[in-house]
Order: sequence, then structure tokens, then C-alpha cells
Amino acid sequence: NETFGPYTPVRICYRNGNLMLVGNVRVEGMLIVDGDLSVYGNANTITASKNLPALLVTGDLIVGSSTDLDINGLAVVDGTTQLSAGNSNVSVLGGMFTQGAFVETAEDSSGHRRTGALYGNPTWQPSGGRLNGALSFDGQNDTVQDVTARTYLNGLSAMTLAVWVKSDVTHEDRGIVFTRTPTGEDRELGIRYDRTGASGGGTSGIEASIQTGSGFTQIESSSDVQTTSWQHLALTWENDPNDSHLKLYVNGAPNAPRYDMGPVYGTTAGVQKLMLGCGTKNSYWDGYIDDFRVYSRALSVSEINVVRAGGAVSGLICHWRLDESGGQATVTAAPTKTAIQTWSEAGDASRWGQAAGAFFKSIERR
Repeated sequence: NETFGPYTPVRICYRNGNLMLVGNVRVEGMLIVDGDLSVYGNANTITASKNLPALLVTGDLIVGSSTDLDINGLAVVDGTTQLSAGNSNVSVLGGMFTQGAFVETAEDSSGHRRTGALYGNPTWQPSGGRLNGALSFDGQNDTVQDVTARTYLNGLSAMTLAVWVKSDVTHEDRGIVFTRTPTGEDRELGIRYDRTGASGGGTSGIEASIQTGSGFTQIESSSDVQTTSWQHLALTWENDPNDSHLKLYVNGAPNAPRYDMGPVYGTTAGVQKLMLGCGTKNSYWDGYIDDFRVYSRALSVSEINVVRAGGAVSGLICHWRLDESGGQATVTAAPTKTAIQTWSEAGDASRWGQAAGAFFKSIERR
């Protein structure tokens, strides 16, 4: 990866690989990124030169929280355009073509920039969370996903998941977190509301699972822990020869499982992606989720209660506060600001026009 720092003057740039702009970067000409372009900080501007587009990205365009990006000219993105919901502003005066989806993202507060992309239509609740804001899931198809999670959730010798949830329903199967395309089986790292325990025989409980190099394990909580009130859940595991069991904590207290499949050893495996709001049975969360965290070690009970109160402990590798209120993006079609314009030797401009959201020029052959 390459980074452009503050006040970097750039005329025309081709980057073979990922590129990051970190604020006060001014590109006057054409910026071509053969990879992903990530933009952070204020006052980032890209202005096309005559007869050139402003921006071409073969991968994803990723705009971080509290970021300003002004593009004066045509922007083309072969991948997805990811806009942070945390007070980001993107303005395109010209035209913008995105081959993939245009998605809003949840910011990662751990400092590792592991953002989550919103799918379906989860809605921000800036003042409706347990700790500040939260995200509301409709129980149909709403998720937050990070497809890069396999790079940091596999290979761990210890881990903790922690999250605040508030369900609209009980006595149902509802996914909270899962880490691969749903298969109907609880094998990979995940946690969900479980209507009826298949092995422990409980009802209205919580099921959790994890996979390592030695296999997988599951636990089923005690009965009747599902609730429509705010509830803090934490899941821990570590490769400890004396105690390598998966453990669940509900509202800061250890939960005695009705069923424990047994310990697993080694390091975490099987993670394809991180999905918040979905479970292995393709059952979606119906309610609120707030302050989702992942740690690279097994937290103690006292540390879990610090996290539960919104405090900080070491080992944080992903943190979606879910406090955002929604980003902003403005795209103004302006053919005279795009590459679809030519000049004669005398300097006369010949402009293309617009039709059905595209640009065209009429050509008649005689």
C-alpha cells in the first residue's frame, strides 16, 4: 500500500496497487489506481485536466469517517463505492459510474480500519442505543459485513466477542454474529438466539460455536435467557491445555450451559467473513445491536464488565460502535466537467449531452 500525506501536490498519478489519501491531498489531473483507493481526512480534491477523467479505480473506493472528498470530473469505480456513515462528505461534479454496489459502512474504532458494509436497510438510531447510538435490524435481510475478516479472525490462539443486543422477539432462532455463508450448522465462530437446544434440550436460549484447527465445538446456554430488554453478551475462548472450553457471559456474569460439546485446541479457523445480524440458519436479527467488539485474547470477568460499561481494555482488533447517523454523498451530472468533451485546435469545445442518465454524442455517417 502507498499513502499520500498532507499537502501532497500531484498532477497525474498511476498507482499499481492500493493507495490511501490521508487528508489535504490535491490531485490536479487524472488519478488511476489499479487496486483499492481509501480516502481519509479533510480537504481531499481530485480535479480533472482537459480531455481526461478525474478518477479511475479498478478495485473499491473506500471513504472513511469524517472525510471530505471532492471530485471535479468523471469518476469510474470497477468495484464498490463504500461511504462511511460517520459524517463523511463526498461530492462529485461530473459523473460517477460504479460497477459494484454503492454501500454505507460502519466505522471501525479499533484503529485497524476494519469497516463493515451495510446490506439490506438497517437504520441508524443515533440516540437509541445502550451506549450512545445503535443500529436497528428488521429481521428480514439486514446485515453488516466485513469480507476481509478471515485475515484477522483466523489464526487466533484466543478471542473474545462482545456485543449489546435488544431483541424485538423471543423464543425464536435469530442470528447475532456468524462468520461464513450460512450452512444451517453451528460450526464456525458465531452466536445466536436459539429457540430449542438440539443437544441440551433447553428453550429460549443462546447457542455459540467456534472452529479451530482441531475441530469445532458448541455450547447451549441455560433456558429462558432471551429477552426484549438490553442484554450484553460476551463469548470467550483460548487455547489453554487446562481449560479450552467456549464460555458465554450474559450481562457480565458467566452462564452455566445446558450443553457443552467440549474443548478445542490450536488456533481459530473456518472464518470466511464477519456478519453482524445474521446466523447460520439464515435467520436475521430483529431488534437493535450496539457496540460490537472483537479482542485477540480471552477477557476476564472484570474486563468484560469494563467493556460492558463502555470502557477500554487491551487486545481490541475490531470495534463497531454503531453510533453513526448516516453519511452524505452528492453526485451532480455535468458533462462539461467530464472526460467526454473535446476541443478543436482553435480551442472550441464540443460537448456531449445526457440521456437516460448517460452521456452520448450523436454521430451521423454520410
